[in-house]
Amino acid sequence: MAQIPDEVVSATLINLATRQEQKLSLRADSGCHFADRFSYGDYEIGFRFDWGDLDVNGNPTLDADFFKPGQTKPIREMRNHPSHHTEKVFDPSVPEWTYNFEFQNLKLSCVLRVTRQRGGTIDCLVE
Repeated sequence: MAQIPDEVVSATLINLATRQEQKLSLRADSGCHFADRFSYGDYEIGFRFDWGDLDVNGNPTLDADFFKPGQTKPIREMRNHPSHHTEKVFDPSVPEWTYNFEFQNLKLSCVLRVTRQRGGTIDCLVE
């Protein structure tokens, strides 16, 4: 099982449209950071940032898991949907490195802020 790098202290997801920030949670059995689920259409969508699936720059992939409302297991078929994986890209209109999630008519641009510990001090880096 992949693990979150030791120097990563915390992670926060920022919705660029609303500037709303959400501190991401951890699970003992996972190498991911998790956002709260939200409802959209017939689904609940849960974002997780997968540190076991890094891009060429070492950034975690945004995995979107789709659930039937109230269910705990993701809908397996949705793992093949193009919206399941979102990589970080530079958005010159912001300008920021963003995760641009799209599903049906929903478009969300988010920034992942990661706090890392280096040499006994903590630096806040916006990624």
